[in-house]
Amino acid sequence: MTSNDESGNQATACSIEHLIVWPIVMLFILAYVEAVCYLGLFHTLTGYISGATILLATEFFRPDGEVITKILVLGAFVPSTFVWVFLKEHWSEWRYFTPMLFIIEAGLLTLYMVVATNLVPLARADAPETLLIVTISVFAMSLHNVHSLQVMPEKAQIAITGLFGNFASSMIHLLALLRTGQPTTVATAAFKKLLYPLSAFFGGAFLGALGFSSLGFMALACPIVTLVVMAIFNLTGKPLPTQS
Repeated sequence: MTSNDESGNQATACSIEHLIVWPIVMLFILAYVEAVCYLGLFHTLTGYISGATILLATEFFRPDGEVITKILVLGAFVPSTFVWVFLKEHWSEWRYFTPMLFIIEAGLLTLYMVVATNLVPLARADAPETLLIVTISVFAMSLHNVHSLQVMPEKAQIAITGLFGNFASSMIHLLALLRTGQPTTVATAAFKKLLYPLSAFFGGAFLGALGFSSLGFMALACPIVTLVVMAIFNLTGKPLPTQS
């Protein structure tokens, strides 16, 4: 085996290892929280804005009386995203900016969990308490999206809100590799690049649904703890691994 082959294999192994943390954990958190929102907030999605738009569109043809929450999500997502982007533009050079964002998101999810736990059972989708919880969740998840795609764009190579577009492009890329007779290691690396984010997304959705079914809104403790751990990694001078 030549030195070039060895360095290529090391680079592949390194990139696969890096994929395990960032942005895989962010995908897991997104899917987990969305599962809790869907089950606990009258079929409302607060972070996966494409899905929220589709749910709102279906209300015009098969209304279920929950349109107000969908409108609120879209109405709150844009200004809240602007707030986080503005914060990023003015404070991104600060040493503690990244852990601060993790802590803010953890704080918002904690507020979401505490308020929702104390207000259940929620009477209806347009009740003031439901709209309050939805608004808190939108602020938390809009920050999640900005942190993933704007704060460190060079590290967020697997777009949080473009997962299934990446699924299609990765499959095309994988088939092209196999068709052109590329080495097995290259094709395997391409497959793993697709497998990790998909596993994180579906795993997060499943565990979020399971957690809510068992613990109610207290299940949000899982992503909260995860975000705190990610903040600690940054504060201790050990930045999260990213895709090379």
